[in-house]
Amino acid sequence: MDKNNNQNIQTNEVQNEVKSFYQKYNLKIIISVIVVLVLTFFIYSNYLSIEARAKICVNNYLNAIKNGEDTSDYKEYGVDDFINVLDYKFVSIKSFDKEKEVLELNRSDYNQYLSKSTNETYDEYVLKMKNVFLNKGEIISETNNSFSIFTGKYYDKIILLYDVNLTNALGNSLYKKVYFTVTNEDDNFKIIDINY
Repeated sequence: MDKNNNQNIQTNEVQNEVKSFYQKYNLKIIISVIVVLVLTFFIYSNYLSIEARAKICVNNYLNAIKNGEDTSDYKEYGVDDFINVLDYKFVSIKSFDKEKEVLELNRSDYNQYLSKSTNETYDEYVLKMKNVFLNKGEIISETNNSFSIFTGKYYDKIILLYDVNLTNALGNSLYKKVYFTVTNEDDNFKIIDINY
């Protein structure tokens, strides 16, 4: 009996060791999964999400001005640059919307920019654009001299608020709250408006 009792004690000890090993192993797996989830959330929210990529676009733009570099990769043509940026800080995202992509054309713009590159009249060009986009979108407005049609596509429009310390033309330091409007069309982030 003593031998049987001794064998039972040894079996119980082995079972307890196995149980303890699995508990430690399970705890390590749970901790590893939590760490991976936290890292994934951090990377997504700071580098991969649309809001984060819009913020990166504005940060790159402000850094380019700060370092005297070209800013055309970060903004649409016609957006005026600051004279000099001394410092900046992201404050918050003010809005994030999906906007309809709208093709707008008026007769004077057509005559000035497009008429030389096509052999079509304004009316023929409008008819061609209707045929291209009508099955995807809808006509928003149409007059004899202007035309707007929804292309069937949407784009992201994000408005970000920054605190910006900059200089004016006289070299005086100014502090401004600045709203940057950033669009994302096919993973191409561009600043389309700066308002302060």
